[in-house]
Amino acid sequence: MADTLGTASSAVETAPAAFRVLQPGQRWADLTFSVALVGQALLLLLLATFVLSRKLRARNPTLISLLVIAFVDPVPPALLIYAGEVNNPSPPFGLCFTQAVLRDSLEATFVMATLSLLVELFLRTRVSDVFLGLSQRNWTWIAVAVPYVLYFTLVIASVVLGASHRDQVIHPQDTFGCLINVPSFRHAVLILEAVVISLALALFIVVLYNIGRIWNTLRKIGGAGSPDVYLIIRGGGFTLFLLFYILLNAVTLTTNTAAAKIVPVIYQSIMPLALFLIFGLTKDVLSAWAFWRHPDTERRSSDMIAPSDMEFSKSSSSSMMSEGMDVPVTFPV
Repeated sequence: MADTLGTASSAVETAPAAFRVLQPGQRWADLTFSVALVGQALLLLLLATFVLSRKLRARNPTLISLLVIAFVDPVPPALLIYAGEVNNPSPPFGLCFTQAVLRDSLEATFVMATLSLLVELFLRTRVSDVFLGLSQRNWTWIAVAVPYVLYFTLVIASVVLGASHRDQVIHPQDTFGCLINVPSFRHAVLILEAVVISLALALFIVVLYNIGRIWNTLRKIGGAGSPDVYLIIRGGGFTLFLLFYILLNAVTLTTNTAAAKIVPVIYQSIMPLALFLIFGLTKDVLSAWAFWRHPDTERRSSDMIAPSDMEFSKSSSSSMMSEGMDVPVTFPV
């Protein structure tokens, strides 16, 4: 990294004055790159855990999808850092164009993947396996696929827009990356992200309401019949974390200060680490890492910490349905 970013000291002599704001900020560039790299390494460990653990892999398809997208998300914002062009006001067009296209597309995809996770958690708290004519299994795989469909749609739109407005593919003097400076497009993407994250928050509230209605019954039947309440809370917590990032991005559209444009980049670099801390430091994941434990002990522990993989007993379901409550269920994988 020292060689890659070593152009900073020489660049400050020739860069426009506004770019000199980034020179103390070169340390911020190093910091954001390093934090994102640590987060990516930890996400890779967490992804390997989910993929190699049969129990975890079967239970969390939308969470795995979110982790994959989060692992890739820090790459586009760092392309100029990789190429040593972060202090260049006019980086090569191909590099700048590639970064702008991937950056905007991945941000919206990340937000949509968060909504997909909340959709799956919402379905787990419903009494019926069918919702709007589709089974939970079908809805889950739709939820997994939609973020990638959105990603390729935005990539195509960005390529067409950038190719037809080459002069608007720029590296602003107070940011670490390039963008397609077409206000209507940027506003549309931000509005899309705001709508999606609002839907995710609404679903989180609905899920909490469903859980609250059956909480007393869940306490009676014990952990074997309950949904993964802690995963639901973590999903909602990360949604709030992401909402703040969208608000920061909204500020950049109305504020021209360097700090207002750099802070969202720094905040974005923390997301992989935040995801690892929120979803990785859980009992079931820590149990999967405890490879030295005796298999029998591990099996008994898994029975207690993975309640969302277990079906309700008929008596518990009947009792809850007789009270007019939603029964959380799981779908076969």
